[in-house]
Amino acid sequence: MFDKIKVVAPRPGKIACLHSTSAYPNNTFAATFSVKSELARQVAVALLSMKPGPTGQHWSIATDFKPVDELYKSLRVGPYEYLNQWSAKRVLKEFWPIFAIIILGVLGLIVHSWRAQKLIDRATKRLLAAERTRREVEKRAQELTAKMETEQKLNLVAQLSSMFAHEMNQPLAACKYFVDGLKTLLRNKTAISDSVLLYSVSNMDKELGRASSIVNKVREYSKQTASRDSKVDISSILHEICQTLTVKFPEATLHTPDIEESVFIEADAVEIEILVWNLVKNALEECSAVKGATDIRLKTAGETACLTVSNEGRKMSE
Repeated sequence: MFDKIKVVAPRPGKIACLHSTSAYPNNTFAATFSVKSELARQVAVALLSMKPGPTGQHWSIATDFKPVDELYKSLRVGPYEYLNQWSAKRVLKEFWPIFAIIILGVLGLIVHSWRAQKLIDRATKRLLAAERTRREVEKRAQELTAKMETEQKLNLVAQLSSMFAHEMNQPLAACKYFVDGLKTLLRNKTAISDSVLLYSVSNMDKELGRASSIVNKVREYSKQTASRDSKVDISSILHEICQTLTVKFPEATLHTPDIEESVFIEADAVEIEILVWNLVKNALEECSAVKGATDIRLKTAGETACLTVSNEGRKMSE
C-alpha cells in the first residue's frame, strides 16, 4: 500500500522521512491553568522518561510553534480568523505606509503651493514696480522729447531765418549791381546797346531765379522734405559762378587752370550752388581788398570729386 503513495514535491531537511510541507509538532500535551504545578511536573517527567518506540519516536519539549502559527495565519483560522474581516483599524494597520506617503504628499503639495504663491506675489510686486518705473521713465522721456522738439523748432526757425537773410542777400545784391549799372548809364545819357541790356536783364533774371530757388529750398527745410540724391554738374555751376563773380570783383585775379568738365555729383543743386558761391565769393572778396589772386581747381579721383579754393589773401595768425 505504501508503495503506491507518492510524495509530491519533497523538501530536503533534517527529517528522515520524505515530506512536502513544513514540520509541525506532533501530539502535544499541554497543561491547563487549573492543573497544579506538581502534577504537571510529574506528567512531564513521566513522558520524558518513556523509552522511544519501534520507529524511534519519543517525547520531547516543543521549542518552535512558529510553523503552526504561520499555518493558522495562512489559513486565516483560529487566532487569525479576523483576517477574513476588514475594518478601518485593520486597513489603517495594514496600509499605514501608503497612508503616510499620501499624507506627506498632500502636505508637500500644500507647502509647494504656499511657496509658489509667495514667489508669484514677489514676482508680481517686482513686475508692478518695474512697470511703474517704466511708465515714469516713459513720461520723463516724453516730456524731454516735447521740450527738445520745441527747442529744435525754435532753433530751426532761427537757422532758416539766418539762412534766408544771408543767402537771399547774394542774388538781390547781384540784381542791384546790374540795376545800378543801368541807372549809371542812363544818368550819364550813355546809349545802351541791345547786347548790354540783354546781358543785364538775363543776369537779373538768373539771379531772381536763384532767389526763387533759395526760397523753395527754405520751404523744403521747414517741411523737412529736402533731398540730396539729385545728379548735379558741379563743374557747370563752378564756371557760371566764376563768370558772374569776376564781373563783381574786377580788382581780384581768378585762375582756373585745372577744372575738369562735366563732373557730376550726388547732391542738391541749390545747396551746392550756395556752397560754391560762398567759397569763391569769400576768396575773391579778400583778394579784391589786397589785390591778390584766387586759384580754383576741380579734380576727380575714382568716385570722389575734390574742389579746392585757395587765395593770396591776408593770412590768419598761427
